[in-house]
Amino acid sequence: RHIVLLDINMPRMNGFEMLSSVRADPTLASSLIFILTTSQAEDDKAQCYQRNVAGYIVKKQSDNGFNRLITMLHSYWGLVELPSC
Repeated sequence: RHIVLLDINMPRMNGFEMLSSVRADPTLASSLIFILTTSQAEDDKAQCYQRNVAGYIVKKQSDNGFNRLITMLHSYWGLVELPSC
Protein backbone atom coordinates (compact mmCIF):
# COMPACT_ATOMS: atom_id res chain seq x y z
CA ARG A 1 0.00 0.00 0.00
CA HIS A 2 1.28 3.46 -0.90
CA ILE A 3 0.52 6.91 0.44
CA VAL A 4 1.31 9.59 -2.11
CA LEU A 5 1.60 13.32 -1.45
CA LEU A 6 1.00 15.07 -4.76
CA ASP A 7 1.12 18.73 -5.78
CA ILE A 8 -1.10 19.60 -8.74
CA ASN A 9 1.25 22.43 -9.78
CA MET A 10 4.29 20.42 -10.87
CA PRO A 11 6.59 21.09 -13.84
CA ARG A 12 6.61 18.79 -16.91
CA MET A 13 3.71 16.57 -15.84
CA ASN A 14 1.09 18.40 -13.80
CA GLY A 15 -0.58 16.76 -10.85
CA PHE A 16 -3.78 15.95 -12.73
CA GLU A 17 -1.78 14.05 -15.36
CA MET A 18 0.16 12.24 -12.66
CA LEU A 19 -3.02 11.38 -10.80
CA SER A 20 -4.57 9.95 -13.97
CA SER A 21 -1.41 7.92 -14.66
CA VAL A 22 -1.38 6.47 -11.15
CA ARG A 23 -5.07 5.57 -11.33
CA ALA A 24 -4.53 3.87 -14.73
CA ASP A 25 -1.65 1.71 -13.44
CA PRO A 26 -3.02 -1.54 -11.94
CA THR A 27 -0.16 -1.82 -9.45
CA LEU A 28 -0.63 1.75 -8.18
CA ALA A 29 -4.35 2.36 -8.70
CA SER A 30 -5.30 1.69 -5.08
CA SER A 31 -2.69 4.11 -3.68
CA LEU A 32 -3.92 6.64 -1.16
CA ILE A 33 -3.26 10.05 -2.66
CA PHE A 34 -3.37 13.32 -0.79
CA ILE A 35 -3.22 16.52 -2.83
CA LEU A 36 -1.02 19.29 -1.39
CA THR A 37 -1.46 22.54 -3.24
CA THR A 38 -1.81 26.29 -3.00
CA SER A 39 -4.89 26.14 -5.25
CA GLN A 40 -8.22 26.84 -3.61
CA ALA A 41 -10.08 26.58 -6.94
CA GLU A 42 -13.30 24.59 -6.66
CA ASP A 43 -12.69 23.07 -10.11
CA ASP A 44 -9.28 21.75 -9.00
CA LYS A 45 -10.83 20.19 -5.89
CA ALA A 46 -13.61 18.61 -7.92
CA GLN A 47 -11.20 17.16 -10.48
CA CYS A 48 -9.09 15.62 -7.74
CA TYR A 49 -12.00 14.08 -5.85
CA GLN A 50 -13.38 12.70 -9.14
CA ARG A 51 -10.09 10.77 -9.32
CA ASN A 52 -10.63 9.38 -5.81
CA VAL A 53 -8.08 11.29 -3.75
CA ALA A 54 -8.04 10.67 0.00
CA GLY A 55 -7.83 14.39 0.74
CA TYR A 56 -7.24 17.84 -0.72
CA ILE A 57 -5.00 19.97 1.49
CA VAL A 58 -4.29 23.63 0.79
CA LYS A 59 -0.75 24.59 1.74
CA LYS A 60 -0.46 27.69 3.88
CA GLN A 61 2.38 30.19 3.56
CA SER A 62 2.76 30.59 7.32
CA ASP A 63 1.89 28.61 10.40
CA ASN A 64 3.19 25.21 11.40
CA GLY A 65 1.52 23.51 8.44
CA PHE A 66 4.10 20.84 7.66
CA ASN A 67 4.16 19.51 11.21
CA ARG A 68 0.36 19.46 11.29
CA LEU A 69 0.34 17.56 7.99
CA ILE A 70 2.76 14.92 9.30
CA THR A 71 0.69 14.57 12.49
CA MET A 72 -2.49 14.15 10.43
CA LEU A 73 -0.90 11.50 8.18
CA HIS A 74 0.47 9.65 11.20
CA SER A 75 -2.98 9.64 12.81
CA TYR A 76 -4.62 8.57 9.54
CA TRP A 77 -2.18 5.69 9.08
CA GLY A 78 -2.77 4.53 12.66
CA LEU A 79 -6.57 4.73 12.60
CA VAL A 80 -7.62 3.56 9.15
CA GLU A 81 -7.89 -0.16 8.39
CA LEU A 82 -6.41 -0.93 4.99
CA PRO A 83 -6.52 -4.23 3.10
CA SER A 84 -3.29 -6.23 3.28
CA CYS A 85 -2.81 -6.48 -0.47
